[in-house]
Amino acid sequence: MEEEDLDYQKQHQMMMKRRDAAFNKIPKCRLFINRITRYIMVTRFNNKTYKEYEDFHFVYIEKELKEIGYRIYNTPKKIGEKYELGCIMLLLEMNNDKNELMGISRIHNMGTDHVLCDDRNVYEVMNYNRYSYEGVEYKKIHAKNKNDMIIKLEECLFKGYHHMKRGTGIERCGKMYDNEELIYELERYMRTE
Repeated sequence: MEEEDLDYQKQHQMMMKRRDAAFNKIPKCRLFINRITRYIMVTRFNNKTYKEYEDFHFVYIEKELKEIGYRIYNTPKKIGEKYELGCIMLLLEMNNDKNELMGISRIHNMGTDHVLCDDRNVYEVMNYNRYSYEGVEYKKIHAKNKNDMIIKLEECLFKGYHHMKRGTGIERCGKMYDNEELIYELERYMRTE
């Protein structure tokens, strides 16, 4: 058991060194908030996995972290390496059983592959717990706080030719969702009560 802890600590230290080295290569002007690239991403749940996800956050995440919107997203595969370090990803939580968006989270791509430890096992199926990403801001979507933009977005994501119901892990939405106006609207929606 102690050997596993030492291995985890070594791997964690190596990851942090890699992340810091890579992050230091980013020109300082890229750190201004208006210049950071933003992407719209999705992750998919069914009723069972969404319940496991919510139960994990209810039980294991500390109250102070819940208040600021901290979320953990475990996935079976990495987010693509083509996304530059420091970019912002607006993550839409899709429930494929209900055909509804459940929430929106903001993830910053820090370029680390989180080595998972026992306290981050969100799902019963261990394959889903392979990689872990942290959301730093979160907004739950309820029927009472849905606006026209969210309703139209749900229609596009769940129905029609370009739906996003299939796939694994955290993936980027198609090119039809890649526009600054939609990103701006989603960020504005996250700030509303």
